[in-house]
Amino acid sequence: MKLQHRFAVPASRDRVWATFKDLPVVAACVPGVDELVRLDADRYSGRFGAGVGPIHLSLEGEVGLEILDDAAGRALLRANGTDRRLGGGVRALVTLSVDPGEAGGTDVVIDSDVQVLGRIGELGQPIMKRKADEIMRAFASRLAERLA
Repeated sequence: MKLQHRFAVPASRDRVWATFKDLPVVAACVPGVDELVRLDADRYSGRFGAGVGPIHLSLEGEVGLEILDDAAGRALLRANGTDRRLGGGVRALVTLSVDPGEAGGTDVVIDSDVQVLGRIGELGQPIMKRKADEIMRAFASRLAERLA
């Protein structure tokens, strides 16, 4: 499932980029993330929970920073999580970019290529897309508040 989310943040590109490079700070803005622990310079383990339709996901896994291009304001992250109770998981490859926006703000684009594995995949893409959109709207709002 491919997802794309775009939003504007009322802060400078440099400030937004510096924030995105600090994954624990970014994770604190994502609804449902309740733990993120550094494993090494570019990898973290964590937990994420979300209600999707009638099911509550509780994913445990890792997120790793694969590419970080400061000059271009681009990053590539790989994440995977497993819900042992439901017998499924999620794998995602996420590309993030920040560009100067209007009035001194920053435009953020997040492209995600998500694989949903096991019983979780039975929920259907439209339901999962709606939940992803909801989480991204809340993330964008929390990030904007943090940078205000």
